[in-house]
Amino acid sequence: MKKKKKSRKVEAGHLLINHLIRRSAKSNCGHLYGNEEMQVPLRSITEETNLEEFFSRAELLGSTFAAERMNAIVVNNCLPNNANQRDAVYVPEDVESELKVPRRPDWHGAKTAESLAAEEQRIFTEWRCRLNALHAKSGLVLTPYEKNPDIWRQLWRVLEISDVVVQVLDARNPYMFRVPDLELYVKELSSEKKIFLLLNKADLISAHQRKLWANHFNTVPNISYAFWSAQKVMNRPTFDAEVKEDVEVNAEDDEETAAEEAEDKEDEKNKHQSIEIVESGEDISEEVDCAVRNEQELLSMFKSLRSDHSRPLVVGMVGYPNVGKSSTINKLLQRKKVAVSKTPGKTKHLQTLYLDDELILCDAPGLVFPAATFRREHMVLNGMLSSNVVSDYVTPVRQLCSVLPLYVFESIYGIVLSEEQQAAEQANPDNADVLLNALAYRRGFMSAKGLPDRSRSARQLIQDCVIGKLPYSSPPPDVDPKLYNDFSSFSVQRTASKLSTLNLLQRKNLIKTKITAEDVDREFFSSSSSGVHFRGRVPGSAMPVPVNSKKHYNRNKKEKLRRVYAHLDA
Repeated sequence: MKKKKKSRKVEAGHLLINHLIRRSAKSNCGHLYGNEEMQVPLRSITEETNLEEFFSRAELLGSTFAAERMNAIVVNNCLPNNANQRDAVYVPEDVESELKVPRRPDWHGAKTAESLAAEEQRIFTEWRCRLNALHAKSGLVLTPYEKNPDIWRQLWRVLEISDVVVQVLDARNPYMFRVPDLELYVKELSSEKKIFLLLNKADLISAHQRKLWANHFNTVPNISYAFWSAQKVMNRPTFDAEVKEDVEVNAEDDEETAAEEAEDKEDEKNKHQSIEIVESGEDISEEVDCAVRNEQELLSMFKSLRSDHSRPLVVGMVGYPNVGKSSTINKLLQRKKVAVSKTPGKTKHLQTLYLDDELILCDAPGLVFPAATFRREHMVLNGMLSSNVVSDYVTPVRQLCSVLPLYVFESIYGIVLSEEQQAAEQANPDNADVLLNALAYRRGFMSAKGLPDRSRSARQLIQDCVIGKLPYSSPPPDVDPKLYNDFSSFSVQRTASKLSTLNLLQRKNLIKTKITAEDVDREFFSSSSSGVHFRGRVPGSAMPVPVNSKKHYNRNKKEKLRRVYAHLDA
């Protein structure tokens, strides 16, 4: 007999509790509680399809539309040619000045919250229309940027409540993450607000590279900066532990111990140094202070910018996604208070955290600002866009191969490329294909058809570039890249297993090799084992078989042809 289901009793206490929860949520959200769109979880929108962009613009404008026939437009979604890529990098000054951060309207004279929300929506819609008009007028190739107005509202509020606005930049390419118009917007809000550039991930570049960047920032007026690392300082990996051969564990332990002792000595030295903010216009000493700051030094820098001692200083962290804003706050607080993730866009709302009675930290969501001085592949390699949603994986790898020599990849991943490929130019587009095939075979990234999975190896390269395993960085504008990058520490060891893999790739025509006339003649006139093949005789009525016979006609069993000619397989 089926068990009777118990009926749920509705108690008065549960009704009262649910009523209190709904009432508190409504009071906290205010006028936004009744809006169904605001109850949807906040989501960052950087890329849209043509249809999604069309509907979002229609929704922002609040207008209706009707379909028009016989008005078709062909949209070219192919990869840009070299001319378009050069135009995307070089941008005239008058056009670059139009790429501004949307301003929040004056909310002091707003009568109601609904009127303020409508005014913010109107300002944001006009800003997007200006960007679209700029793209149509000048043919400017804009990078993906944040299209959700709610994310921009979070930035507006952080800028308004912050006394010190800290732009968190990636030390490997600071100018790519710096937004000059954001600094102008901060000064428009109040001339008393201070701007500070925090060069995070400084442990991923060498002391020589940090010194070059420090010399450059000292020549820029009205700039305050500091080198910082939200993670533990580690030596840059120059090899892959999974594929490194003939290395003893004791040697690795000795290297780690020596690195830790060197770090402790450097920390002791930094503690005794005076804490000063490097600003332009001051006397620059011969030895530029390019050391990575610790927590106490950075907090002292922030507190030295305090002008009003009657209230706590509010420090706001702003910048692109995946630059380390939340990680910086967690390290300053000495505990995990803000969620962090390798995926860009983890933080969705602003958060204020009290460090002590004198300092308040404010974490803002990461925003992708509109720009035209770099392209989509640069954003992927620098972690602005997630590599999981990238459909074109070859272009970022080509950009990576144009900056790093091929022997750097050989040293890190334990692969070996042909001498002809090594002698080829660094900007050769075939280098990306060769690298992806070799890495896929080395790591075992194979597809169902037995071919190398190039997309998986490309994602591996992009992720290693983002986390700093690959020495991908850009020099200051006035420094020669050859003087900035030093790849002399990378060495390649050609072992028997690596050479066998190279021969296999060459046989399968996955790596282009130099073919001479002698090779063609040798292949053409080589004696190939060929013969006539026929089916075996099937026993029938013409061949009577005894009842107790154990003969199964297995003598001289015919081999499959694919095994006979296996040596001729490409």
